[in-house]
Order: sequence, then C-alpha cells, then structure tokens
Amino acid sequence: MPGDYPILVADIGGTHARFGLVHRRGENPANIQTLPGEKYSSLASALAAYLSAVGGKGPRRGCLAVAGPVEPGQFILTNRPQWNASLSALRAAHRLDELDVINDFQALAAALPLIEPNEISPIGEPSKGEARGPL
Repeated sequence: MPGDYPILVADIGGTHARFGLVHRRGENPANIQTLPGEKYSSLASALAAYLSAVGGKGPRRGCLAVAGPVEPGQFILTNRPQWNASLSALRAAHRLDELDVINDFQALAAALPLIEPNEISPIGEPSKGEARGPL
C-alpha cells in the first residue's frame, strides 16, 4: 500500500551502520548513508541522526540486518554490544509500527536468488592449498 512507504532498511555492524529507505515496492533502497558506529552511543541515536538527515516522511516499517544473534524481542551485536537494544524500545523511539530484525547472514542468504551471475566477481586470489575453515 502507498501509505506503507518508505520502509527503513539497515545493515548494522560493529564498525558502521548503513541505512536506506525503500520508497516503492520492487525499488532499490535510496537515501543510503553509512554512519560510523563509534560516533553514536546507541543504535537509537544513530537511527535518529539518519532520519533527521534524510528528512521527509518517516518510515512506519523497517528491517534491520544485524551482525550478531537475534533473539525474541532483542538482538546482540557481536562487536558493538553497547548498541544492544530491545526491539519494542527501538520501535517506540522511532514510531515504527513494525520492525523486523534478522541476522546479517540471513539477509545475505535471502538476497542470493536476486543476484544476477554477471553481478558476482571473485575477491582476492584463489586459495593455494587445503582450506582450514570457513572462507
């Protein structure tokens, strides 16, 4: 529905928080900004700074992909634990009707079917020898 947009999307890691807004179904995020985590005391303050910077109609729904485990009603950031927060408090602070939180690996896995083969390229040199763990 038109009233459901924009939708907040974010990739929350230990070093940076990347925010964007999806304005219409099927569109890529716009208004993308990367904020350094060290500059903000909490995820709520980083999100407030982002929303203030982009202005306009605030989102009513959102989805955060976080670098750490997701538990019912909360998430735990592995490398920025001071940003751990209750989802209900985050929803209330930013007037979000809905806020989903998923692990960042889950977000990547969900995106894989949408990536075209010509959009994929290797990073680094091929491994020489036997792998000793995840690559």
